[in-house]
Amino acid sequence: NDWHQNWFEIQKKWSGDILEIVSTHNTPPAQTLWTPPAPMTPAQTQMCQQMAVLLDATARHNQLSPAAVATRRDLQHLVMGHSNVPLLQGWRYEILGRQLVDLLHRQAPPAT
Repeated sequence: NDWHQNWFEIQKKWSGDILEIVSTHNTPPAQTLWTPPAPMTPAQTQMCQQMAVLLDATARHNQLSPAAVATRRDLQHLVMGHSNVPLLQGWRYEILGRQLVDLLHRQAPPAT
C-alpha cells in the first residue's frame, strides 16, 4: 500500500513537468528503414518460370526435393541480380547454379 501511495505522490508532483517536456519536444522526422524491392518485370517473371522448370528437372534427375536445391525466392533474387544466393555456392552451384547463370547470360539483353 505504501508503494501505491508513493507512486501517486510522484505522479502528482512530476506529471505536469513530464507532460510539458513531452509535448514541447521536437520529434525528428521519420526515417525510412526499409524500401520494398521493385516488382519483377514480365521478362524477369518469365525467366523465373524457365528457371523453375530447370530446377524441377535437375532436382528430379539428382533425386532431390526442388526446395532443397532452391526456393522460388532464390530464383527471383538471382534474376534480380543479387549475388548472395545459396544457388551460387557449393553443391547447389555445381548441380544447378552454373546452368542458371549461363541461362541468365544467354537471355540477357545486349548491353547498350
